[in-house]
Amino acid sequence: MPLISEKKTAKEKTFQEVLAGFSGAEDFIVSLRTLKTAMSAVIFKNHTKKWRPKKLEEYLKQSDKYELVKAVVNDERKTIIAITAERTLQKWTDNTDLLDLSWKLYLIHWNEQQGLLFIHSSDNDGFHEEVAKVIIGERAEKIDGQLSGQIFRCLDGIKLFKIQNVGLIQLLGKLIRFQMSVGTDIEQALTKAQLTRARKSHVFGVGYENGNQVTIGCSYKGRIWSQVRDDIDEFIKWCEHVGRKVLDDTIDTEKILRGARVPTSIRSRPAIFPVCIDWNDKMYQDSEDRFNFEIDEQRFSFYESELVLIEASATGNIKFGLECRGDIVAKFEYKIFLYQMSITISKSKRFHLLTLSISHMESKK
Repeated sequence: MPLISEKKTAKEKTFQEVLAGFSGAEDFIVSLRTLKTAMSAVIFKNHTKKWRPKKLEEYLKQSDKYELVKAVVNDERKTIIAITAERTLQKWTDNTDLLDLSWKLYLIHWNEQQGLLFIHSSDNDGFHEEVAKVIIGERAEKIDGQLSGQIFRCLDGIKLFKIQNVGLIQLLGKLIRFQMSVGTDIEQALTKAQLTRARKSHVFGVGYENGNQVTIGCSYKGRIWSQVRDDIDEFIKWCEHVGRKVLDDTIDTEKILRGARVPTSIRSRPAIFPVCIDWNDKMYQDSEDRFNFEIDEQRFSFYESELVLIEASATGNIKFGLECRGDIVAKFEYKIFLYQMSITISKSKRFHLLTLSISHMESKK
């Protein structure tokens, strides 16, 4: 716990330094602190040594469709944040006087050392080639799967990578066939891909990198994304990490997925002896939530509670309990059925998990 607290303090310090570097942030449309952007981007290779961040706002304001355009720049961290409000017609009427505002976010980072421009946008309809040309010039080159599958290098180094979604493009004579597989269909799809040498249109999965669980996906057309949402500083770090991979010519994209895992259905519990049970990592890491357990009208705090195995064995249902102040105050049983799992609690107990959000309390004051 002290190590987690120390990391959070360091994270907040660097985040504050990033925020302080944006000129005019106090007059921006929203507080930069509130931005929780998805870790996703389209990457462009910069063939010059310059970037023109102020050109973005000028370019966006040329369009008549925007009611509002506002941008701020952090010159030291080479980052642009822009928000636009686009006038859109109602779908249920032809009356042009009734308009909505559609808000869009751009978060753009230029890594001068890598020579890469990362463009994130809440608008995923396109790949923002024109925006890239405005900022780094006409020679902006999108990184995708065409050049030796360069975009798929971002999957390198992911241990125990479990594919959750894969799309395949197969050439059948003059015909092109697209097939997307999710869940248990993936194993068959990957086997077919190896036999027919189908081209991957996109891959998404979950695994571990540097000891941490990560989600990552990429598409042949040139987009990289994750399910994680975080602040501006973390986005910059994420871009730099991904950038090092896509530029690494030693990564063989044909070998990246060879060790990937695919999900398979199980009909019974594996005969493996359980050695421990613990809370989800997020319960330790989320400092803004306070967890309490209420059992038969008696309340226990998270810091004085732990999960323990009961009658551990290599077969049968997994039994565990909630131990508070040295006593097991509730017992549970984890059952595995065909295609589903369930957890039951001892009938004599009334159990409630109470979550108190500290950040929510502060916002009400």
